[in-house]
Amino acid sequence: MRNLLLSSVTLLLVPAVAFASPEFNSHTHTTPIELKPISSSSGIKLASVCFLGYGDCGDGGFDSIDGDDGYVVDTAKQCQNEGYSVTACSLPSYTSGQCPYNNKYFAKCVEDRPRACNETGFTETQCSSGMVVDTTCSYDANYKKCKCNPCSGYTYTYAQATAQGYVADGSCQSCSETKYKRKENPCSGYTTCECGGEVGSAVCYSGSTQKFKSCKKCCDDTCPSGYSKSTSSECYDTATTECGTTCYKGKSCCYEVVIGRQVYGSCYCHPNSYWYPIDGYSTCCSISYTIYYDDGRVENGDELRNCGGDERDPSSCSRIISGNCSYMEGREYNVYETVCD
Repeated sequence: MRNLLLSSVTLLLVPAVAFASPEFNSHTHTTPIELKPISSSSGIKLASVCFLGYGDCGDGGFDSIDGDDGYVVDTAKQCQNEGYSVTACSLPSYTSGQCPYNNKYFAKCVEDRPRACNETGFTETQCSSGMVVDTTCSYDANYKKCKCNPCSGYTYTYAQATAQGYVADGSCQSCSETKYKRKENPCSGYTTCECGGEVGSAVCYSGSTQKFKSCKKCCDDTCPSGYSKSTSSECYDTATTECGTTCYKGKSCCYEVVIGRQVYGSCYCHPNSYWYPIDGYSTCCSISYTIYYDDGRVENGDELRNCGGDERDPSSCSRIISGNCSYMEGREYNVYETVCD
C-alpha cells in the first residue's frame, strides 16, 4: 500500500518549548515548521498512523513507497508485552484498562458485585409492599429478586371474609391485591335458643348457626291424648298444643238426612192480661204443627212465638221461636235427623 505525502502548504504546529537563558526572557515560543514533498524515488518507508482511542488499530505496519513488503506489528503481542494480558473475567469481575493497540486485551479484572447482580436480574435491594424476597444474589446478598407475597392461609376476598356469619380475621397484601382470613362471628351478647327467639328479637349468625338476643319460653308441643299431628280420616276433631300446633282425632262422619215433613196449622195469640203488652211484654202467640215421618209416625204440637224477654210459663208449648206466627200458617218444612257412619 502506498501513502500520499503532505503538500508543502501543510503546516504542523509543534508544542512550544519553554526554556530560560541569560540571552532570553523566560516565555513560550512557537516555531512553525514547513513540510516539503519528498521524492518517491528516495526509497524512504512511511509509517501508517493510528490515533489511540479512535477505533481498533488492528495490526499496524509500514508501507514502502517503492512497493517493498510492509513491516507488520503484532498488536496482540504488543499488548501482552505492555502488560495487557487479560481477555476475559469471571463474574463478579469485569475487564478493566483496555489495551490501546487492540481492544480485545485488558490490563486486569476488577470486581464489581453490584453490576454482576444487576446484570443477572437481581435489581432490588428492598422488596416493595405486597412483595417478598424470591432469591438473593450470590455475589452480593444486598441484591434480590422479589415476587408477590403468596399470603399462605389468606384465601378469601373481603366480600367472602365478611359474608353472613363471618368476620375478617387479618389481611395480607399480595402485590396490589389484599387477601383475608376469616372466622365465625362470635355474636357477643347473643345466644342459641332451643325454642327460637322472642318475636322481634335481634338476630346474629355465627357461621350457619342462628342466635338471638333473647329467647322465647319453650312450650309443650305434645298433642292431647287421642290426638296426633296428622290424620287420614275424612272427618276429625281438632285441638292445639301450647305451641299452637294443630292436632287431629279421627271420628265418624255425620250428616243430616230428611226423615219427614212438618206442616203448620193455625196461629193463636193469647189475649189474657198476663201476656198483654200493657205490663211491658209482647203478646205471646202459639201455632200448631203436625209432623209426618217417613216411617209413618205422626207428631202434633205447638210452637210458642214472640214471647219477649219474660217467658213466664212456656211449658204449654214444645218449642219457643221468636217472631209472630200468622205468616207461618199452612207452611211445610223438611224434618232432618243427624246420621253418623
